[in-house]
Amino acid sequence: MKKINFNKNKQFYLFLIITVCAIFFRYYNYNLQDFWWDELMEFSTTNPELTFKETFLRAHSLTPGTKLSYDYATNANFYFYIYKFFLGFSYTPGTARLITASIGLLVFFISIIIFKQFIGENYIPLSLLLASNYYLIIQSQEYKYNIFFCLICLLSIYSFFLWIKKTNTKKEKTLKIFSFIFLLLTVWTHIFGFLLYLTQLIVVFFKKRDLFFRNIQYFIFLPLIYLLINFQQLKNFFSIKEFPVPQKSFEFFFDYDFKYFFGSIISGKIFLVVFVFLIIYSIKKFKDMKFEIIFLYILFFLTYFLPLTYSLISKPIFQTRYVIYIIPIILFLIVFLTDFLKSNLMRNGILVFLILISFSNSFYSLYILKKNDKPHVTKILSEIKNYDNNEIIIATSNEYFLNFLNNKKKFSKLGIKFVSCEKTNLLNVKFYWELSVWHYDRFVDCHKKLKELGIDSRERKVIDTLKERYTYARLVSFID
Repeated sequence: MKKINFNKNKQFYLFLIITVCAIFFRYYNYNLQDFWWDELMEFSTTNPELTFKETFLRAHSLTPGTKLSYDYATNANFYFYIYKFFLGFSYTPGTARLITASIGLLVFFISIIIFKQFIGENYIPLSLLLASNYYLIIQSQEYKYNIFFCLICLLSIYSFFLWIKKTNTKKEKTLKIFSFIFLLLTVWTHIFGFLLYLTQLIVVFFKKRDLFFRNIQYFIFLPLIYLLINFQQLKNFFSIKEFPVPQKSFEFFFDYDFKYFFGSIISGKIFLVVFVFLIIYSIKKFKDMKFEIIFLYILFFLTYFLPLTYSLISKPIFQTRYVIYIIPIILFLIVFLTDFLKSNLMRNGILVFLILISFSNSFYSLYILKKNDKPHVTKILSEIKNYDNNEIIIATSNEYFLNFLNNKKKFSKLGIKFVSCEKTNLLNVKFYWELSVWHYDRFVDCHKKLKELGIDSRERKVIDTLKERYTYARLVSFID
């Protein structure tokens, strides 16, 4: 059995079909689930009606003054302004999810470009694995910085590879500037972006030492500029006593979170075994591998080693979404390293097997199980709508949640009025609903909230409750 080859026309049409699959996976039911807690916060922060200064202050004010150890600044600043720009056209949760789904599609394309231009020619298997990767798909359907961080990391890698490739040419200076800009934007998006910075520094120092010393000011100025831009958030970060990240158990070192990256415990184990096998098989040829592959190896190693080391000596910080860029890196290496296998049957068999696992995982999870593990706000609103035919008023004590309720178009069709707790004193109704989502300690009942604000509150009592996944509603009546 020979290595699978296609002529250019067949490759082109096959890639078009794969692209359609990638689009389908990311856009189909992209707005099925309601927002999670951090999505509520980030949707509020990117409100286009806020000034840039207000957005900046919100992005930096999640930690100071909080009584909750897990309410901390996300250290993700740059993406706020990107999302804010696109939401200027339509500020709704549906548009927000559309933005991240589109960014997820860009991750697919830039990954293919990096692989084909710098790593290998066998991009069809890679495109199939990227198009169907469950973790990249679900992260493309969440309004968070995660998928954007993946994109900006890949753009940083691409610009760096391009700069290295074009050294000693007229384009070198321009490409170096672009590489610097993308790397700065990467570390500005998330502090884990410094793993890419360190990887660049190490690989250039050991493999391109003359280039390193010619551009040493580049590697010095970047962290200084970052410090200038992001000093307050770094101050917040180092003042946090604990993160909502558990310490890794012994079992982690038999899995390395591949179960999350590749959709299930079984598929994660299979990808890990294949990955380790390919690395061991090709280890003798490591010294002769090209610059880009060595870069990927070092980045993979630092991605695990540094956060886990910091977790041991200080506090746990390793979280799968912080290192989402590692998924394309792993897939790059898997597809590249299969070319070292002498047996065409084994090479093609491994790739086909991994592709089938990846597609079946995503299809089963998304379209048969239809996983919905976010708060079931839509479902509980439908139950409230069917509860009584009278005018329905829903109050909430959290401004992030209220902002979400008021801006989701689907909810406006229900004929429900959403109000803050401060307005409940003025209601001329017998009862109203109070709504909260997990984390429940971020929500207080309206009577208590008004008391905390120093406002005289009308007496009230709870007469009924409804509960769905991570969503809690109480029917409140005023006591005359």
